[in-house]
Amino acid sequence: MSALGKKTNRFKGRDPERLKKFALWGGSGLILLLLIVIAFRGCGSTPDGTTGELESRLASVEDTLLKIEEQQVKQQEQNNRSDRQEDFQVLVHRLDSLDKRLKEIEEKVAGMGDGRKQGQGTAVTGDDADFLREKTYSVQSGDTLYSISQKYGVSVDDLRRWNDLGRGDVIRPGQKLVVVPDSAE
Repeated sequence: MSALGKKTNRFKGRDPERLKKFALWGGSGLILLLLIVIAFRGCGSTPDGTTGELESRLASVEDTLLKIEEQQVKQQEQNNRSDRQEDFQVLVHRLDSLDKRLKEIEEKVAGMGDGRKQGQGTAVTGDDADFLREKTYSVQSGDTLYSISQKYGVSVDDLRRWNDLGRGDVIRPGQKLVVVPDSAE
């Protein structure tokens, strides 16, 4: 036989078990690759064309969420504005009260030098008695001891002490609380 007439075995001398493993792994890899290609080709659309509908519903839900977030921010800003206005009114009231008290004290001091003997005291008048009397606050719905303490610049512990309230005691709307104690305390 000539060299041309001979059939040569390309796999001669190779391990047949190894060739079987190679064929098995290669075939499995090829099948896996085909499955991946098929899967990716099918991901972009749905059989009945509902992708557009799903996208529009998703956009609608996102718009609704954005509107709700905007409303929440506006409500919070309005609440903060309302709280600041209320705090401002309390501060104005306290300032007016202090201003009135200062004027009365200035008048007393000025009156002491009107020919009175040194060391002679002055009697407490009805106007002065207003500042010696305690001030009360009528509890409103939603008030807490903390919010009341913040409005009047006093501590929660002082409010409890002035009003004989224990830690577990509850305040109710309409209840009168001492917020500025009698000056004798």
